[in-house]
Amino acid sequence: MASTGRLILLISAPIFGKDGQYKGMAGGTIYLQEDNVLSRLLGEHFYGNGSYVYVVDQHGHLIFHPDSRRINEKVGSNEVVRNAIDGGSGSAEIVNSRGVSFFAGYAYEPRGQWGIISQTPVSVLDKPLEKLALNMALQALPVFAVILLAAWRVSRYISSPLYELARFSEEAVLSKKPLPPEVPKIASLIYEVKQLHQSIGNHLSLLNDEIQIDGLTGLANRKTFDLTLQEWLEERVPFALILLDIDFFKRVNDLHGHAAGDEVLRHLATRMRLGARQEDLCFRYGGEEFGILVKHGGLAEATEEAEKLRHAISSEPGPYGITITVSLGIAVYMPHERLSPKELVERADSALYRSKVEGRNRVTAFTSPK
Repeated sequence: MASTGRLILLISAPIFGKDGQYKGMAGGTIYLQEDNVLSRLLGEHFYGNGSYVYVVDQHGHLIFHPDSRRINEKVGSNEVVRNAIDGGSGSAEIVNSRGVSFFAGYAYEPRGQWGIISQTPVSVLDKPLEKLALNMALQALPVFAVILLAAWRVSRYISSPLYELARFSEEAVLSKKPLPPEVPKIASLIYEVKQLHQSIGNHLSLLNDEIQIDGLTGLANRKTFDLTLQEWLEERVPFALILLDIDFFKRVNDLHGHAAGDEVLRHLATRMRLGARQEDLCFRYGGEEFGILVKHGGLAEATEEAEKLRHAISSEPGPYGITITVSLGIAVYMPHERLSPKELVERADSALYRSKVEGRNRVTAFTSPK
């Protein structure tokens, strides 16, 4: 502290003669709180973004700071300051006495035993990094959108056929219709999907044969008949039901054996398929009893179809030269009627019974009692 009350720094250097004898010294003072060589040299490193340089002496006092009011303030507790005045140099991230985070670089000046520290607020570097990250994100956004769209298309290409097969499997399991829904067509180049599609189709065909087809004759079985009959009644489809029975079938088994009897049943099934229309359903009701559901057919159509079948069966020998005849009964359903499946079958069975009582090998239509 000078006599004038101002902080000063004395800088001196010894003077020696040619003979090496000490002659004296040269010295000068720096007024630390005023315009001086330090402020002119280091003040240009003060930036508006909060970066600045300061200098401390060997005791940790500030001898230069952009804020002249802090000159002579002791800051030796700062880790970077301690490292600098201990002769070190390097960099570190610090928090200053005011709680602000800085990136700091420091060095030691040995002649004056000073520590020189340059520091920049962390926020100054964070903002460019954030801006850089934002620019990179914006530039990458179109590429990301293309990749996302491509991934969506690929995943849809893979998952769509699998979804269709899963939905079809669920419908097939829950369906109460006599015929299962048709296996959807899957256009996929993926080997596993094609194999799965083929396996489901094959498995469904096998189940269809086992569940809905009579194993001996290849006609629809009783279960399929019941489901179809119920469906047509619920949808009020006009149709006729023909029930038929092989006359004296027990005699065929007794005289020729059950193997011959099975061949006779197959022969009858073949004749039924040949005489029925494409939309009709031929079925085995049970034992030697068979039937035909004539879709959209009335009494005239059903009677004509029944007579053709009766004539074809009786006019030609069957397997092993066995000639058989059949008795048939017809019941017609019209949409205005309120009939249950049981009632309609009973009507056709009643007409079939009349054919047998009246001599067999004939067709009888049900008539309501007066």
